[in-house]
Amino acid sequence: MYLLYEEDGDIKAGTILADNDSSLQVESQHGKRTKVKSAHVLLRYAAPSPSQVMEQARAAMAALDLDFLWEVAGEADRALPDEAASLLAEAEAMVAHVLAAQDQTVAAAALPPRLEAVGKRIAALSDAVTRRYFALL
Repeated sequence: MYLLYEEDGDIKAGTILADNDSSLQVESQHGKRTKVKSAHVLLRYAAPSPSQVMEQARAAMAALDLDFLWEVAGEADRALPDEAASLLAEAEAMVAHVLAAQDQTVAAAALPPRLEAVGKRIAALSDAVTRRYFALL
């Protein structure tokens, strides 16, 4: 059994060696063994091999007409770059706030709720981008 999974912002394919409840032991198409959290699994499949899937994905990606896709994209798709820009601005504002604070320790200690909220927004954005990407394939 094979799978597509997300790792460090990249989509990768591999062979499932062991399947636990919360994680999987995977061998990548290049022979590297790694532990993948179940939440990072995008798709499980029986065939073709991981190297064939990635080769087909690269060929499909090369054939995409990005200008056309942008023209036919819905309003929800057009909001994704704005959300990414908003998240970057929020992160920059948090850093600026801490750097400008008279007591940076106190300012940094107040960040966890904001960081948690930004983390949730990043996860939602990542999920939306990933789902839209696979919908277009």
